[in-house]
Amino acid sequence: MTIRTPFAGLLALAMASSAMADTYEVSPGQQMAPSRASAINGGMAETVRIPGAVDGFSTTDKDGVVDAALVIPTLSASSVFRFDLESLLAPDERAKAGPISADVPGNTYIPRQKEKYGFLTVTLEKDEFGFYTQAGEENELSALWFSAPWDLLIEASKGNVNMTALLKAAKFRKAGFAGLKDWSRERKINLSLDRELRAQGSIKWTRGAAPKDYGDMVVVFQSTPSGRWALSGFDGNPAETTPFSTFDGFPQRVKVLGVRSKFAEDGNVLAAEGWIVDADRRSKITFTGVPAPLKGGAIVGKNVHWLNPGGPGWMGVMHQVQVPKVADAPLPSLFDGIFPFSKFLPNNTAEASVTWVDPTLETAPLPATYKAGDRLMLVLVGTSREVSAPRDGEQEPELFTYAQSLRSVVVK
Repeated sequence: MTIRTPFAGLLALAMASSAMADTYEVSPGQQMAPSRASAINGGMAETVRIPGAVDGFSTTDKDGVVDAALVIPTLSASSVFRFDLESLLAPDERAKAGPISADVPGNTYIPRQKEKYGFLTVTLEKDEFGFYTQAGEENELSALWFSAPWDLLIEASKGNVNMTALLKAAKFRKAGFAGLKDWSRERKINLSLDRELRAQGSIKWTRGAAPKDYGDMVVVFQSTPSGRWALSGFDGNPAETTPFSTFDGFPQRVKVLGVRSKFAEDGNVLAAEGWIVDADRRSKITFTGVPAPLKGGAIVGKNVHWLNPGGPGWMGVMHQVQVPKVADAPLPSLFDGIFPFSKFLPNNTAEASVTWVDPTLETAPLPATYKAGDRLMLVLVGTSREVSAPRDGEQEPELFTYAQSLRSVVVK
C-alpha cells in the first residue's frame, strides 16, 4: 500500500532502493498522470502543469538524512476549516529507479543527494516539481523543506515502521513563498528557501494515552500576508508538551489543532475528536483531554441522524462523490489522520460536498447525490459563541474564526 504524505516520494524511493542491487539514479519520468482537478471536474476545465525548481537547500551526502521540498498552495480559511486538503499533493509523476518505477507526488522536489544502502550508494534526485493549476485560478505558493531519516524510510518501506513513527521523526527546515497570482501562464516557477522556521510557541496537551487503534496529531497553520493560511508544522503522536514553529516575517496569527483519530484495520479513519484554537505564534496553548465522541450517527430511510451533545456550533453533513481514479493506487492525503476524505473510497479519488445544519435538529435529509453504499461523514464544529453558518465565497466564515472543538464520525 502506498501512503500519500509529504514523505510519499521519499518512501517510494526507499522502497525502490531496497529492491535494487546496483547504484542508480532516481529521476522524474515524462509520463504524467491525469490531474485530480481534471478528473473531478469531468474534464470541463483544462488543467495545466507548470514545472519548477527549488533552491536554497544545504544537503550532505551519506549523512543518513533525506531532504526534499513539497510545493503546495496556501489555503483559504474555508479550505482549512473543511479539511479539503487533497490539493496538497499533486497527481503522481513516475520516477525511475533502474528498472523499477516509483510513484512520487508531482509537487515534490528532491535535490541531488547520495545515501548508503548496505554496501551500495544510492543517488536520489527529482530536479523538477510540477504545479497543477487552471487558467484564472490564483494561488499563493509555499515550498516546505522537510527531512526524514533514511534508515527509518527504509524500514517503513519494508513495513517495519508505521507512519506515525515516520511523521514523528520528520522535520520541517525552511520555507519559500511566492505571492498570490495566476500561475497558469508561467513557463517555469522558481522558489527559494529563504524563510526560517522558528519554534516560538508551545502546546501542552494533557491527555491519557491513546487507546489501541487510535492516534494523535497536532497541526499548525499560520496566516500569510494575503490573508490565506500556510501549513507550518505537524507532529504525529506529540508529547504532552511540544513546541510549534512558525515562519519569520509572517503575521502573528496561527490556528493550532490537536486531534485524536480512531482507525479501522485497513487504516481508514472511523472517527475523530479534537481541539482547535486561534492564537498568537508565541502563545503557550493548553488543551485538556479529548472531546467526547459524536454519538448516534446513523442513516434511517432518507435521513441521517445524530445525538446533539449541546453547545453552540454547526453540524456538517459531508458526502464524498466517487470519481474515476487518477493514480495506480489509493493514496491518502496528509490529513487522513484528522478527516480521511481521500480514503473513503478505495482505488478512487473523491470530492466532498458539505451541508451545514443546526445540530439541535439531530437529523438532516441525505444529500441529493447520495446513493446506497456511499459513505457520509458528520463533522460537528463547536464554537465559543453563537455564529452563522458558512456561506459560499466567504473569506473567513465565523465558524472558522470561533471554532474550538471538532468531532466527526463516518456514518454507514
